[in-house]
Order: sequence, then structure tokens, then C-alpha cells
Amino acid sequence: MNIQPVFFFSLTTVCFVSALFFLQTQRYSAEKYFLWAGCACSASALAALTHASGRMPVFADFESMLLTTFMLGVLISFGSPPGDSGTEVRRCGYIFVFILLSFCLISPQSHDQNEYLYHNVWVILFHVFRRISLALMLFASGFFFQHRKNGRKTVSDPAWNHLGRNYLILGAVCFLISEYSGMIWCQQGWGDFWHWSSVFFHSTLVLLYLMIAFHIPGRNENAAQIRSLLGGLSGVFFLAMTMIRSLL
Repeated sequence: MNIQPVFFFSLTTVCFVSALFFLQTQRYSAEKYFLWAGCACSASALAALTHASGRMPVFADFESMLLTTFMLGVLISFGSPPGDSGTEVRRCGYIFVFILLSFCLISPQSHDQNEYLYHNVWVILFHVFRRISLALMLFASGFFFQHRKNGRKTVSDPAWNHLGRNYLILGAVCFLISEYSGMIWCQQGWGDFWHWSSVFFHSTLVLLYLMIAFHIPGRNENAAQIRSLLGGLSGVFFLAMTMIRSLL
């Protein structure tokens, strides 16, 4: 791999580690600056990968996880409450960033063999919206965990649950756009031929999980707690499915 992406990847890791450190020490101004620096470094790494390969950085596992890291960093920067409000949202976001960056280190860094698909608009939309969906679901998980953490101390603020649900719905919409783009890609490439595969199986599991998370009945506190738990684990589940599919 070119030295520039590796250099910016290393800086990205240092910046996000520093941001988490300053969050833990309640130095929120320094946290903000290192968070912005982490986003800038991850964007620079993606730009270097794009320049070196001549295509969008969404196909190989290394670059796609780095893209998700950048998107999640942007969401933390502009979507999470500042200061000491919503610290659990940002803390969860940083933890997910570290998981993504760690997976970058162990994931295969070779390019996909189907290079003729690199400039197919439906293939690009499939991969891009899948990464957007993953970033949104991971970000939504932080709001649900914030809701659960607050509930242990005082009466939990339902606004955290509502914000998490809104981001989760947006992530689900992006996931469906990705699936629809994939359907057109398959239709153009293979026509009506279809057979069951691990890719379809993992996508089906994600859809079933989202349907369950969105349709837990009841308006009492127990139902709300179940919804917040399933909502909080939605990003974790999608990330686990993505990692399992990549490693198998």
C-alpha cells in the first residue's frame, strides 16, 4: 500500500484516541479539535487511496471501513450534543471508531477482482449507502445507550430515545436504498437468475433485526427498555454481520 494512506491512517488513530482521552478528562474543547483533526486525517487517507487507485474508496474492506470511520466522525462532530451533554453518545462513537480502525488493520487490503464494476453507478451506490447506513446505525446506538445510562440515575429523558430512533430510521432507509441499488446491479449483471448466498442471508438478518427493533409493542417502561436495548445493539449487529461476511 502507498505510504500516504498509512501515514494518514496512523494520524487518524492518534487523533481519535486523543479525542476520547480528552472526553474522559472532561476537556471538551481539546476533544472537539482532535475530533475534527481525526475527521480531516481520515478524509486525507481516503483522498490518497482514491488518487492511488483511480476509483472511489468503497470496495475493499480496508477503505470501506475507513470511509465508515470518516462518516461516523462527521456525525459525532455535528450530530452529538456538545460539552457534558450526551457524553455517552460521543464515547460510544469513539469506541465504534476504534473497532472500525482495528478491523482495518486485520482486513484484506487487496482490491476486488471485479475491476470492471468499479465505475458502475449501481455498484457504487450499493457500497456507498451501505457504509452510510452502518455509520448512521452506529451513531444511533450511542443515543440509545445514553438513554439507558440516564435511566439508571434519574427518570430517563425520552428525547435520547427519539433521537436514536430517528437516526436508526435514517440508517434503515439508506440500507434499503443500498439493497435496491444492489437489486438493479444484479438484474443488469445476471438477469432473472438467482440463488441463495451468504450476502443475501446477512442482509436478510439485518432487515429482520430492524423490523423487530421498530415494532416492539407496548407503551410501558419495560417495552421502552427493550426498544432502547434493541436500538442500541442495532449498529453492533450490523457491524458484526459486516465483519463476519468480510472475514469468511
